[in-house]
Amino acid sequence: MMLNEPPRTRSRGSPRVFLTGPPLGWTHVSA
Repeated sequence: MMLNEPPRTRSRGSPRVFLTGPPLGWTHVSA
């Protein structure tokens, strides 16, 4: 769902997702 979301998502309240670095981080969090 947010797999294609831009880096701006980190400002939406999911900074921990970008702590991993690559999109692989926000993939398991959004999934």
